[in-house]
Amino acid sequence: MGNNGKQDYNTKYYNLDMIISIGFRVNSTKAIKFRTWANKIIKDYMIQGFALNDEIFLKAKIDKLVHHSVIMNI
Repeated sequence: MGNNGKQDYNTKYYNLDMIISIGFRVNSTKAIKFRTWANKIIKDYMIQGFALNDEIFLKAKIDKLVHHSVIMNI
């Protein structure tokens, strides 16, 4: 069960091994996109030792720059 401060909601949990095995066995457009994405994440992790969520990282960086520019203009 999760809680976002306003309401409670149920969260489903899936076994990662199951998701990966199904994603690599199915032959569809979504499965191909999943395999491409999964292979990129695995490759990044193997090379760098970690993987970043680029979308969240970029948003945090932009938020920090905006915050910094607001402070500098005060």
